[in-house]
Amino acid sequence: MWRVLDHTADLAIEGSGTGGEEALAGLCEGLIGQLTDPEKVRVTGVRAFSASGVDLEDAIVTAVGDLLFASQAERWLPARVEKVTIEGFDVEIVCAGGEFDPAVDTLEEIKAATYHDFFFGQEGGQEGGQEGGPAGGPVEDRWVARMVFDV
Repeated sequence: MWRVLDHTADLAIEGSGTGGEEALAGLCEGLIGQLTDPEKVRVTGVRAFSASGVDLEDAIVTAVGDLLFASQAERWLPARVEKVTIEGFDVEIVCAGGEFDPAVDTLEEIKAATYHDFFFGQEGGQEGGQEGGPAGGPVEDRWVARMVFDV
């Protein structure tokens, strides 16, 4: 599950789930949904975006930044998250996707993943989603991955 959060100038996305890997997957699905229309991407393979960091925050921001770099600089569009693995300060995000086709695909410019207002952990008593998840009442003790992107 994911949602776009109100932010003054940049793009803020929050993923949530019953565990950290599910929350990070939700964040990445939200990013994909802001980059392109994932339903139109012609999936031709998978790519893994792996990072190790001095802490988990560093590893997550680096791996998500690598995913963003693939779309913006290499013109490889993710269509969906296949798997997320978190072990210590190591993160791997595996996405299915394919090459950007300007005749079919759209690609929004998102410049960078940032550490600004970053949060990864358990958070209780929050309201259910907007765009990427069902609306509803409080969700207790859910895991959250929140990141702001420069646009």
